[in-house]
Amino acid sequence: MNQLKSFLASFPPILGALIFLGYVGFDFYRFRNADDSPLVQTRVQVDAGEKDLEAKRKRLTELKAFYKQLDLKRDEIKTLAVRLGNLKLLIPEEMNLPDLQRMILTEAAKAGLTAISWSPGTVARQEFFTQQNFSLEAKGLFFRFLVFMDRLTNAQRILRVQDIELSPINAVMPAQRFIELNAKVELIAYRYNETPADQVGTPAAPGAAVNAPALTQTFSTLARGTHR
Repeated sequence: MNQLKSFLASFPPILGALIFLGYVGFDFYRFRNADDSPLVQTRVQVDAGEKDLEAKRKRLTELKAFYKQLDLKRDEIKTLAVRLGNLKLLIPEEMNLPDLQRMILTEAAKAGLTAISWSPGTVARQEFFTQQNFSLEAKGLFFRFLVFMDRLTNAQRILRVQDIELSPINAVMPAQRFIELNAKVELIAYRYNETPADQVGTPAAPGAAVNAPALTQTFSTLARGTHR
């Protein structure tokens, strides 16, 4: 015990202070840099939290952009549904041949043409519409046929003139002012085929699926197939 007291009494205070400060410094260094120190563990948790927060912010931004696009798509679907409904007014879901014949022959008569014959042709079913071909043979002056074509463009349903063949009825004389023509007109009428896309934009049963691409394809096909 006396030896320890003697050693401590002879030990320089400055050296003891340096040893103490070295120990404290080393402990502080471990506290700041050691992987198992509370400070480093806290920093790791903070960094992970910041990265997770940044990822969630990015995800939130993407979701906001998605919902914005979704609203635009909804508006687009509503617009397409309205345009499809308007187009369906020109393309009935039923093909009433007697009424169609009566309408075309009436328009020909109003244009000043004389109908010679009328006959239904082939029927071709497409995915979204069915087309019915007709043949009309009539006679009259050339400008009467122009009037007839103009009246067809203003009809309440879509009619397409597929082909027209004109030929003079009699030999053309040099001094003849008006030439009566015989015409064979190939016409096409359309009937709309109902599809699941018709339910888009209308109140649906709970859980019913909405096929927006089908609506877009329906409208595009109808607009392309019935272009006059």
